[in-house]
Amino acid sequence: MVNTHFQLPYLNTDQCMLRPRQKEHGSYGLIFERPNFYLCDELLICYPSQVVGNNRRYGIITTVPYRLREGRKNNITIQCEQRRKEFCFEEKNRHLCKLGQPGSTIWHGLMIKTEDINRNPSNPPVLVTTISLSITKQKYEIKETLKFHIKFGRMEDLFTRVILENNTHKSNQLLLGNDNNLLREYISKVDKGAHLHKYAALWALGLDLLPTSAERNLHLFVYKGCACSINVWVNC
Repeated sequence: MVNTHFQLPYLNTDQCMLRPRQKEHGSYGLIFERPNFYLCDELLICYPSQVVGNNRRYGIITTVPYRLREGRKNNITIQCEQRRKEFCFEEKNRHLCKLGQPGSTIWHGLMIKTEDINRNPSNPPVLVTTISLSITKQKYEIKETLKFHIKFGRMEDLFTRVILENNTHKSNQLLLGNDNNLLREYISKVDKGAHLHKYAALWALGLDLLPTSAERNLHLFVYKGCACSINVWVNC
């Protein structure tokens, strides 16, 4: 398995404020692309959770209604926490695991897999890409799609949407699965004290992943299986 730590410059005001000589607002996200007919055993991307309860880096503590539960029983969280321990065990990484550093708090993550769900060898393959997350039990399926974008918000909001792209078609920004209903319900109840963890899904990924205004770097820890052909880029 290939694993890599990426540290990327980040400024959270880029999505809503233009810098000098900047012509377009920044938009952060991940782009995934898979060669035709290839599979992916696993692509795990871990990150320091921003809104989990124990995150006190930079002296900022998320208030209770906007926290996500630690999700210890969630398989993705368990895997990322194991990766964090392995990362911090290495002497060369110790400085990144001290108090206030990305290895000092709980890691959440997302897992990408592509499998052939066709069980009849006489029929053509049916390739399905699955997205699993620490912050929800929901799984999101994308069928017969070679390229997709996970966008962590825009100038108007920080809700995560997905763009699906094939050779002949590119979709608008979409809320997958039941996210539209969950997001609507959360927005309608947030001023009454609704707790984020009850409605969290893919739409909330950017809230958990993107750093706060006190931080200037986005840390991603990528673990790619030997049988995964998917390439991934950060869009910023």
